[in-house]
Amino acid sequence: MRPTHAIKWTLTSQVFRGGIQLIQLFILAKILGPSEYSLIALATAFTTLALIFSDLGLTAAYIQYQTITTEQRDALFTCNVALALIISLLAIVLAPLIARGLGTPLIEPLLKLTAPIILITALGQQVRASAEKTLNFQPLATYEIIGNAASFLTTIALALNETGAASIIWGAIVYSAIITTLPWIQFPKAMKPRLVRRLQIERKSLHFGLNTLANGILANLTLNSDLFLSSKILGDSALGSYSLPRNLTLQLQAIANPPLNRASFPILSKFQNDRITIKELFKAITSITITLNAPLYLVLIFYADPIINLALGEAWTNSIELLKVLAFWGVMRTCLNPPGTLLLALNKVESLRNWNLIVLIATCLTVLIAAPYGPTTMAQALTILTILQVALLWLTLIRRHTDVGFFEYIKSIFMPIALGWASIGGISTLNLPHDATPFHLFIQVAVSVTLYSLLVYLPLRKNLLTLGKPAT
Repeated sequence: MRPTHAIKWTLTSQVFRGGIQLIQLFILAKILGPSEYSLIALATAFTTLALIFSDLGLTAAYIQYQTITTEQRDALFTCNVALALIISLLAIVLAPLIARGLGTPLIEPLLKLTAPIILITALGQQVRASAEKTLNFQPLATYEIIGNAASFLTTIALALNETGAASIIWGAIVYSAIITTLPWIQFPKAMKPRLVRRLQIERKSLHFGLNTLANGILANLTLNSDLFLSSKILGDSALGSYSLPRNLTLQLQAIANPPLNRASFPILSKFQNDRITIKELFKAITSITITLNAPLYLVLIFYADPIINLALGEAWTNSIELLKVLAFWGVMRTCLNPPGTLLLALNKVESLRNWNLIVLIATCLTVLIAAPYGPTTMAQALTILTILQVALLWLTLIRRHTDVGFFEYIKSIFMPIALGWASIGGISTLNLPHDATPFHLFIQVAVSVTLYSLLVYLPLRKNLLTLGKPAT
């Protein structure tokens, strides 16, 4: 499959996932309110952490190394499942300690409930990776759409029956079961799981996989440190008001970024020794990523008031200003995705791990200093920190591994943002009527996004051609 087709299928799946999870987010917020929603946010954070442990980095090692043998592949699968089982049991044992540390006893049963997700997902991880390595994303995208639909129905049905935050995790369990079972049915010979006395794994593969796992854990802890560290400081209501716009921002990021990362990782890995091609690919991937994400966040910035008021009502008015700040934080966080994928593809996992560790420490300090001043101050501080990360990434890592100049990098990032600010921001100055309905909001947003799409069409097309050309 061509890279552009791979992006198309993964983007289709992710848009469906993002759309259905946005609907789920608003429904759960409407049912629960700010105070109870804080528990939903924590449950979601631990579910994403559980999914990271289901992989352990060995799948990335399988994709990254181009000459891995069938025996080594099967050994990686066996090792992955065995380690996932151990970590699932550890999650159950450590749940009471984590709950006490967070000062939230109600989170303990939710933590225990995430344990099956780790093992179930691990059972299908490398079967899916076999398809990803050859850019065969069509069947995977279909399974993910089915899984997300089933997860949504499960979550909403349980939430309406007063299951609360546990409904999110049960939905994740259903999703994991589907995306694990269906690939095994279609690709029954993709792996040959077997018990072995000694796992014949190349040291470089294991080293790469474990570093990838460490990077995933560090990145996840960095992302969720605001929730983990501020839960005691802010209280349930303030944390809930902060968590909704935060999760909304992250849901939007989950629409475009994962498919681009999944499709670009094997392409960059293929050309990891061709510095000239890597430079052009990285610039194209960065520009595509920002181009697809920018309008989503700019809509939140310019239409935060009607979105919150029309969708959720007066109970969530405290989230309006937070949404504006966190949307800008979101568009800046998007800039951090292509460098991470690049460093993994170039096998610079130790550099990425060290970077993620520094960012985790900086983020924790920022949250601890800013959280006592309220959720808005914390959001502003995190936004400033993210802007600094974008600049420092180029200074310390990007220019060293790609030869991309500073102004080339800045152009790739800020050209789509500037076009979006002009088009979406310009249309937003046409104020909605006082008695505006969701239909009025939809029309105005649709017009502004259409204008933006026309402005970015040619550069986006050029970058997509650049991405597809080397791998054809």
